[in-house]
Parts: sequence; structure tokens; C-alpha cells
Amino acid sequence: MNTTNRTTIAMSTDGAPTPDITAGPAYDRDAVVASMTRYYTLLSKMVSINPADIELAPKKGRHDDEIPLEALRLLGFSDSMIDFVRHAPFVGSNDRPVYYSTSTLNYYRHLFNYPEEEYQLDDPHMVEMWPLPDQRIPEGIVPLSRPLQGDDRGTWWLLDTNNGELTAHGPYLERPPEEVPEGEEWRSARPVTATAYFDGLYDDLMSLRIVPLPGKPRDVTRDMWPTEGMGDRQRWADEAKKIYIACRWPTAQLKSELEVRNLYDPCDWPTVRWFQRAKCRRLLIEMLERCSAWEKEERTRRFPPSTHENPP
Repeated sequence: MNTTNRTTIAMSTDGAPTPDITAGPAYDRDAVVASMTRYYTLLSKMVSINPADIELAPKKGRHDDEIPLEALRLLGFSDSMIDFVRHAPFVGSNDRPVYYSTSTLNYYRHLFNYPEEEYQLDDPHMVEMWPLPDQRIPEGIVPLSRPLQGDDRGTWWLLDTNNGELTAHGPYLERPPEEVPEGEEWRSARPVTATAYFDGLYDDLMSLRIVPLPGKPRDVTRDMWPTEGMGDRQRWADEAKKIYIACRWPTAQLKSELEVRNLYDPCDWPTVRWFQRAKCRRLLIEMLERCSAWEKEERTRRFPPSTHENPP
């Protein structure tokens, strides 16, 4: 279904007529859902989330009894916003990031932890649905993510269903202060089209500009690293990238190897079917153990324990 100009909500479970929703001319629900799904699917081929963690909506969207419809109405969600919630892909994992220190917002009925009467649902910040206090969710803006387990380094993906743009609100201001509209501090980064944003993340994974990492032993939380600009950790980011390449991630090196062996198929490139996921995970865990030991040594070197001589 083409939703470029108009979007249709699936019929509710109580048999109510299907409302007709007029959305912005640049907003294409199906295209945004497809780009998100493409990114999550590639991420699941690496060593963070698993394919089974991706929860796709039925073709006609999730029913009323699957989403917190009443709560979303109290929060000011319009028909077009709820329509996107019905169709958005979710990642059902609370400890595996889909971006740096970031998890998806999964709009199931158990999203809100307490009975409605115990707090005001019109405060989206209180219920971890909005990054800033004392603000209502603006008309048409659907939060797609939030910081993983409260990590203040996480990113809020804020989709504007009025025009198809996405604002990535993170911990830092990423645009000149004079560009931020008064009273709209959530616009801390310049918006881009949502499809371009998720396609860019897909390219970052494919080119290993971002590398997902497995959880270290006794630490279930996963991580993701950029492979550039890591400062003191750059050597470890370089090693993580080399591990992915050695485990046959689809890079130029693998392409050359397949060409020599007459296994390269230009119609099937890039492909992750040669990727040695289990081996990559094991080697990355070993690397993270060495990195943790190095970090401990660095802390001891920089902040040596105090020594106090006993008085005579």
C-alpha cells in the first residue's frame, strides 16, 4: 500500500469504521517501516540483537488490544501517530542496543509499568516517553527509541509523521543554538528524512563505521562502538573492526577472496552469508576482556591508590 499522501488505519477490534488519515506529502509510512526493518535485519546478522528479537507488525497492523491505545490517546497521539505505532517494527530486547546506548520504544500494552491512576499520563517525560520534562509530545511526533536502561548517552529517534523527517535527539547539541526553535529544545539535531537516516545507519554497519559488540562474560548488556574518533580506545575499535573483517564480513577483502575462488556473484553482493557470526562473537568477547583489563590498568596508573604511613 502506498502511504505517500494518505494513510489508513487497520480496522479496530471493536468493528469501528476505518478512519481516513491525511498525512504530510513527504511522509510514507511503509517506506519508513521498510528502512527501519532493513537496518534492524542487518544488525541482527551481527553480534548484538538476534533475528528473533525483531518483532514485525502484521500486514494490516497491530490490533487495539495489542497496543496501549487509551494511554497513547492521553499522551496526545493522533490517528496518524497511532497508525505508525500499529505498523512499526520493534526490537524485543531490553539489554541489546539498536544504536549507541539506545533501545527501541515498543508500543505494547505493557509499555507503561503502573496503573494510569497512579500518575499523570499527560506527562510523557515521567513515563519515559519524551526526553525533556514539562513538555507535551508535539502533534505528529512519534518517539521510536529511548536511552537503553536509562543511559544518558542514548538517543531519542523522533519521527515527524507530518513530513517524514526524523530528529535524533542525543545528549549533546548538534546544531547552532540559534537554529533551535524556542520551546522546542528536542530539536537538538538537524532533521533528516527518516528513510535516509536508517539507510545511513545500514551503510554504517555494512562499512563497519559502527561495530556491534557482544556482552562481556557476567555482563549481559551489549554495546556498539564507532570505529573512528575513539580516543584512548581507538586501538580496541581498530581491533574490533579487524575481527569482523577476519570473520568474513562483506568487505573489499572478502570480495577479492571470493573473486579468486570464482565464488563472487555481483547479483548477490554485498551478502552476509559468508559471515562467521559465532567465531566473531567469541573473538570480540576475548578482545573485550583484554580491553577491560587495560582500562583497569589505566585507571590504576592515572589514579594510584593513596598510601598513608602510620604515625610514629
